[in-house]
Amino acid sequence: MSRAFVKETAESAPPPERIVDDGPNPVTPEGRGTARAARERVQWTCESDERAEHERGAGRPRSTGTGNV
Repeated sequence: MSRAFVKETAESAPPPERIVDDGPNPVTPEGRGTARAARERVQWTCESDERAEHERGAGRPRSTGTGNV
């Protein structure tokens, strides 16, 4: 059954939004390294996508795979 037609109860309701303190948020060296590695992967992926777009040619439509261009 679609979730649109299921009545939510307190038990199935989503948890409340987490409150973030205004004070310092200490990060362990391991956590900092994990965050830095994730940021670098995202940055590399974005740069790679930009290079691929550039190599395809600016303004050229992508092929839809249907044979129609």
